[in-house]
Amino acid sequence: MLQFCKINFNGVAMNWFYRITVRLLLSVMVMAVLFFAQRSYVSIQEYNEVQDTYDILNSRVESLQLENQEMKEENVRLSKDMSYYEQLGREEFGLIKKNERVFIVPLK
Repeated sequence: MLQFCKINFNGVAMNWFYRITVRLLLSVMVMAVLFFAQRSYVSIQEYNEVQDTYDILNSRVESLQLENQEMKEENVRLSKDMSYYEQLGREEFGLIKKNERVFIVPLK
C-alpha cells in the first residue's frame, strides 16, 4: 500500500481518499476501454463495408477490362477481315447479296 494512505490529515485517516481515488481511476479506465472498444468496432465495420465495395468495384473493373479486350479484338477483325463484315450484315441486319434469294420458313 502507498505511504500516503497511512498519513492522517487533521486527524482523519486518508484511507477513504485512497479508496475513492482507486475507484475513480478504475472507472475512468473502464470507460476509456469501452470507448475505444466501441470505436474500434465501428472502424472494423467501416473497414468491412469499404472492403466489400472495393471487391465489387474490382470485379466490375475486371469485367470491363475483359469487355474492352473483346472489343479491341473485334475492332482488329473488322479492320482486316471483309468477310466478317459480310457475316455481320447477314446475321445482325438480314442483308443479302445481289441476285440472292431468301426463303422465309414460318415456324410452327
